[in-house]
Amino acid sequence: MTYQEATKQFERLSLAERIQLIEFLGRSVREEVAKIEQTAPESSNGKSKHDLAALAGIVSGSNRTDVPAVYKPFHVRTFSLGGHVEFDRDELYLERGF
Repeated sequence: MTYQEATKQFERLSLAERIQLIEFLGRSVREEVAKIEQTAPESSNGKSKHDLAALAGIVSGSNRTDVPAVYKPFHVRTFSLGGHVEFDRDELYLERGF
């Protein structure tokens, strides 16, 4: 079956059937990733070199609580447009078709 044929069939399904198909695909991908993870080489910290289980968790929508978020500081650079710029928000939106 080609991509186009599969896409057409997918579009003809009801919403409930499409959701079931997406859930099935998600389970299938998680199972395959788990199999790959079992055979992946381990690094010095005991985790596999390619943390595919983490990817499977991201795909399934689960939150990874064992890895804290890393916040990086940033600096905002100011710049000059050469003077004060006046603009009319309504006019801008009208020009863009909003």
